[in-house]
Amino acid sequence: MYEVILYEDAQDQAKALPDDALLSYFDALDVLELVPENGLLYNNEKPDGLRELLFGGSKQGKITYLWPRRWQEVHIVAVTWLDLSG
Repeated sequence: MYEVILYEDAQDQAKALPDDALLSYFDALDVLELVPENGLLYNNEKPDGLRELLFGGSKQGKITYLWPRRWQEVHIVAVTWLDLSG
């Protein structure tokens, strides 16, 4: 299992998520604890670089993170939510 570390800005962004997004957000955190390689790399030439994991029913949430594979840690740098309600 990997330790998930939320940076301060990401913590604030996660706190601002709508209530109906929280369950899928917590599910995404579970994924990162177990299989951080499931996220998509921003640059395939940098496997330790930034990745993103989408969450939410319409994939309107995104967790941006670093996964330095030599450590047992996942570093969440941003949590983004796109409001599709109009």
